[in-house]
Amino acid sequence: MTNDINDVGFVSALIETLSVYYNIDSTRIFATGFSNGSIMTYRLAAELSNKIAAIAAASGQMMLDECDPVRAVPIMHLHGLEDDAVPYEGGSASGYVFPSVESVIDIWVEINNCETEPDTVVNTSELMVRKWRAQSDNADIVLYTTPTGGHYWLTSIPATDSIWAFFDTHPLDPATGIYDNSNAVKGFVLNQNCPNPLNTATIISFSTPEPERVLLKVFDLLGNEVAVLLDGKVGAGEHTVVFDSRNLPAGVYFYRMEAGRFADEKKLVVLR
Repeated sequence: MTNDINDVGFVSALIETLSVYYNIDSTRIFATGFSNGSIMTYRLAAELSNKIAAIAAASGQMMLDECDPVRAVPIMHLHGLEDDAVPYEGGSASGYVFPSVESVIDIWVEINNCETEPDTVVNTSELMVRKWRAQSDNADIVLYTTPTGGHYWLTSIPATDSIWAFFDTHPLDPATGIYDNSNAVKGFVLNQNCPNPLNTATIISFSTPEPERVLLKVFDLLGNEVAVLLDGKVGAGEHTVVFDSRNLPAGVYFYRMEAGRFADEKKLVVLR
């Protein structure tokens, strides 16, 4: 910024060069970063939205006077509420004046044509996850906050795995220049829960390509059923359920999804 370096131009040229020499998937080019790198991911979303499919910003707000992307960009933001280097509520710190995280989210809610009121997906003593659902394109905005996190890569939740799960379901549709929601639901998919390990609650997400009756259960290591999370018909698309583990002892458990001929299971760990 001090030397007026064209970082966005460099990233664009790098993508073009890699596309020439390597067989990369141009629909799955994502950007994630921490602190100043997080600020950079927002700039790429604003100025290189024709190439960047989605971003994940950790502990850094957007620092742009103008934001006019050519298309909506799915965004995940992760921030600790005790961050004093880049405060969640904004203000002066580290020699700069930062906007609040939620004021930045508000800008992108309008750009991405999201619902103005978010869904609270998770709300525990350790983690809050809110989701602003896009009303047209698959350009949702998800905000992860932890009450005790400072200015560091969040370790109280599996941040890296959560980011990849978000990226995996938000590819770019090169034909239309918008996000193709059907890419994520071409088959039945059961995703790894997040957070994992967990203390009180976790999100289990899955996808169905067509309306189908879904049975989702949790079992202990001996195969005993400990919870029925879902038993009913759902529509085509992505779905999430919350598993509350507060009544279970610490240990390893499995959750299993059955839908038509599809069946899959994954492991989760409860800590105390």
